[in-house]
Amino acid sequence: MISRATGWDPQRAATLGDSSGVTSVVPGDNDGVPGVNERQQWILDELRAGTDLRRGDIESRYKCSAKTAKRDLAELRERGLIEFVAKPAPGHYRLLCPVSG
Repeated sequence: MISRATGWDPQRAATLGDSSGVTSVVPGDNDGVPGVNERQQWILDELRAGTDLRRGDIESRYKCSAKTAKRDLAELRERGLIEFVAKPAPGHYRLLCPVSG
């Protein structure tokens, strides 16, 4: 259903991307982890490649706010996919378990 106030269509956004340009991965899609957005998929891909990823890396890559990057990371932590390693400072994120994709 398209919102009359904004013209935003959630079904279209799920397949084409929302106004921020971030495309959601449709559940069942073989290109990524179901239920994660483009930024989160990139985070998982970078961690899978062995990158010591920091919040600032996400902000720089996607030109997003610290709040958005924190929310994406928090969602991945809540799903048990990643964890924050505080030492050595300044800390970084890593995968908790292998993520197919």
